[in-house]
Amino acid sequence: MRIISEELCVNFQGKGTADWRADFKRHLPDCIDAFEPCYILFRIDEPYGWILMSFADDRAPVREKMVFAATWATFKSEFGQSNIRYEYHVTDKKEMTLEAFEKWLSSKEDLGPMSELEKEFYNAHQELKVTVPSVVAAQTVRG
Repeated sequence: MRIISEELCVNFQGKGTADWRADFKRHLPDCIDAFEPCYILFRIDEPYGWILMSFADDRAPVREKMVFAATWATFKSEFGQSNIRYEYHVTDKKEMTLEAFEKWLSSKEDLGPMSELEKEFYNAHQELKVTVPSVVAAQTVRG
């Protein structure tokens, strides 16, 4: 999705298959225009599981990047934040590959070196996490 005249417009839509990784390789980064900021919603193999990717090249016009950044929170809330499993921000088209995404994902999950005290705090925090069921109906993007 890209912003044209301050409106969100779909500029690419691909048909998915049972293998989201193959779809990722097939459709990205070819669906991205050179320097034009855009949002990409990519469905993964989870119920209500989406990757929300943002692409804003450093060489894009400043005004376009500002409108793009200002629209980010609204877009997420209109789509439904509970549906977004991962948020992946990219400023270089070369980073829009499955390999780059999986590397980012593994680095996000890697906790790095921790002292014993930090490990105890982390484990205690994980035990306290409670999944709150959604009591609000799923949101969709308004037309």
